[in-house]
Amino acid sequence: MSIVEVCDVIKEYPLNTSLRQMIRNRGKRPTKRVLDGVSLAVEPGEVVGVLGSNGVGKTTLLKVLAGLVQPDSGVARVCGQDVTRAGGRVRSMTAYSFTDDRSFYWRLTGRENLEFFAALDDLHGRAARSRIDELSERLGLGGYIEQPFATYSAGVRQRFALARALLSRVQLLLLDEPTRSVDPTESRVIWSLVRSLSTEHGMTIILVTHRAEEAEAVCDRTAVLVQGKIQAELRTSDLQQAMHGLRGLTIVIDDASALELPRLRELPGVRDATLSRANGHHELEVWCDNEEMSLPELITAITAAGVTIRAFSRAAPLKELVDRLTSREVTV
Repeated sequence: MSIVEVCDVIKEYPLNTSLRQMIRNRGKRPTKRVLDGVSLAVEPGEVVGVLGSNGVGKTTLLKVLAGLVQPDSGVARVCGQDVTRAGGRVRSMTAYSFTDDRSFYWRLTGRENLEFFAALDDLHGRAARSRIDELSERLGLGGYIEQPFATYSAGVRQRFALARALLSRVQLLLLDEPTRSVDPTESRVIWSLVRSLSTEHGMTIILVTHRAEEAEAVCDRTAVLVQGKIQAELRTSDLQQAMHGLRGLTIVIDDASALELPRLRELPGVRDATLSRANGHHELEVWCDNEEMSLPELITAITAAGVTIRAFSRAAPLKELVDRLTSREVTV
């Protein structure tokens, strides 16, 4: 039996609207359909990725599976339990790790934070200390756990978010962008940790990401979500084939107010550049037209605008990957 079963799930959210528009619509608020008939099955022990750009419904799908958001129609089950009718039981079997590190107490140490969250999960005393020590060793947190949370790098904070999610022993782990704004070295550490949770501990994992490289490195199978619909499901080899020849960079920066995207698009070898914001950082995605793009010239153009680069990594341009899949350029 599949540990996760999603069948024709639809979820809509009301849009902000003016009183005049409400009157014009006879009191009905317009809505945006975030999930539009999503179906997905996940087997025990699988690591399944949900790949898509920001705003296509990835996080909403996780929240539905975690029992935090109810679908408007369709059925979602976790371990045979309907997320709508048995939300409490679903939440007891599921851990949800998200990227918002503001939920931690920055003046407390890592251990003190985990002790607090363990108490919320009704885990106390010796049992809590034993579980925290076990997770600290497994996730490589021993050198940080007695330090204030405010001193941690983005990658270490993400590892503590994983530890918090794993305090209770669950069957399903839901990961929401686990390496957003994290440098490449720490990303690879987190990827290795996630894989070990599946291969060594048999945990079933659903990971949402906007990075094709992350899905390739971590997942057994990847569902591509576009505007609320799953457009394709790919094994790792299929995803690698679809990514072939696509090149780009993801650059994490602090302040984008002075950045001129048209200037970057004029650089030789740059096909396009886009900007998004998440967790206090901006992410600049630069798509490369060919092998001739000069990385030093790109970095100079960014820093000349007074912008500080925090991290960068190679990344296949997601839009072009989706275009390939939806236009059937790649057989999957």
